[in-house]
Amino acid sequence: MLDTLQAFLAFNLDVGAIRRVAAVQRILRALPGVKSSPAVWPTPTNLHVAVRVLGEIDRAAVPAWTDAMRRIAEGLVGNRLVFGPVEAVPSVDAARLLVVRVVDGITPLQQAAARIEQVAEQFGLPARADTFHPMLVICRIPTPTDVTSWLAAGAQAGGEARVTEVVLYTPELKRPGAEYTALGRVPVPGPASTRTQRPSRAPKPSQRPRNRSKPPAAGEAQPSLVQIPKPPRLPSVSGPGGGDGERGELRSPAEALLPPASVHPSAVHEAELPNEKDWK
Repeated sequence: MLDTLQAFLAFNLDVGAIRRVAAVQRILRALPGVKSSPAVWPTPTNLHVAVRVLGEIDRAAVPAWTDAMRRIAEGLVGNRLVFGPVEAVPSVDAARLLVVRVVDGITPLQQAAARIEQVAEQFGLPARADTFHPMLVICRIPTPTDVTSWLAAGAQAGGEARVTEVVLYTPELKRPGAEYTALGRVPVPGPASTRTQRPSRAPKPSQRPRNRSKPPAAGEAQPSLVQIPKPPRLPSVSGPGGGDGERGELRSPAEALLPPASVHPSAVHEAELPNEKDWK
């Protein structure tokens, strides 16, 4: 028995566009006549442009669908969309949905939808009976409702949008709405860079050659790069019996700072002591 699940293909939009649509939802939900209605508002993470309902598909076919989605995503490079005002479907006085339609930049989306139909035919799915109209469903109303006062607020998403992903979703029905789990995601490649790959004529500072000294010629002494200072000269100090100009023993610089031996004798010689008889 095949392991099947419900699935559909959708386009995810950039974060900025989703935030603007979510702001429209907040404006409408704050209206007095809307708070008490049983309307269901999809969360921002569930806002997308639904493209093709696939119905029951084999779970084992998900990788093949993901590969086919890569070719579809490549055709959406550089797409730019513009949203229109909020509309009621099927009518204002008996609305079941509130949607934000794409009013500009539709051609790339329609071409992508046509390629999806070709892939669906290869998988043996029946052709779709309706025409693809790119839009975001921002509200689902369980019973037909007159939403004339809702639309009078004039809330609009405005600005441009961009398709960033082609996603294969499966719905999980929950109360009060549905959650969508992604079975496969394919990001839309970014636009090709217009910068040339040819390097500039002036090299960057990190690419400039460094000035290197030439090696010394044969027999030539290599110049010293570091000047080593000469050792300091130690002061000369006269010895115990030396006169002027007579060099005595060498003393360290710290010892040279001490007072002369005549002031503080370091030792008393035995010949300099008085006779023992003079002590009596």
